Amino acid sequence: MKYDLKIAPSLRNIAQGIRIRLTSWCTKKLVFLNNILSPDVDKELKYSSSNNGQESLNKNTLFRLDGRIWTVDNFLEKLKSHPLVFRKKKIQNHEFGEQLKYAIIDVITNYYLTQKAYKSGYNNINSVQRIEQMWLDYINALYKKKQILSNSPMDSSIKSNYLQLIQTYLDPVVDSLQAKYSEFIEIDIDIYEDVVLSRIDMLVYQDNLPYPVKVPSFPLLTTDHILDYGSRKLYKGKAPIPN
Repeated sequence: MKYDLKIAPSLRNIAQGIRIRLTSWCTKKLVFLNNILSPDVDKELKYSSSNNGQESLNKNTLFRLDGRIWTVDNFLEKLKSHPLVFRKKKIQNHEFGEQLKYAIIDVITNYYLTQKAYKSGYNNINSVQRIEQMWLDYINALYKKKQILSNSPMDSSIKSNYLQLIQTYLDPVVDSLQAKYSEFIEIDIDIYEDVVLSRIDMLVYQDNLPYPVKVPSFPLLTTDHILDYGSRKLYKGKAPIPN
């Protein structure tokens, strides 16, 4: 089966002439196994190369793209950085094969768009770097939080009390970091005091994208709300931050 990449007219120059040839039997087998693993289709590819008790397809050719062979394993690896997105919200089992083809094409389209973006230097744009750093800070905070809690001995009673968990194990760590780096922290108190917070939680979500959440939620790392660290004055000089 041969498919042209179907993308928006404004993006056609990027992927012009690119063709994908799907391996029919492998695609059908993948759909068959996915329906076994997940009879109630919920817009997610359940098959993976490590599914126990199922025939492994991971070394077989899923498609050819401009002469290059993509195995099922290659494609699953790509999905780690670009989750599969189906165009339809509700998919019946008999529709899954066709929708899987479209989803594969969309992953490949974004693959070429990403290459073009790097070649154009989009990764060096200030706003893009800020978004990247925001998510990096969020992921690092969650990782460190999990690391601290997993290395802290605790009984089952405190595990069920999330607030007490933070007060007991995370508050002391955050307090020590605030004290250690206090002289290097600069806070614009005037802007801080002008911030008006709402009691209404908000989550910005954009559907039909591989990463639909636009801004990560602020990680809950401490119950301490007292601003007893840092300085109003701008720090001058280039003294190294302590380890």
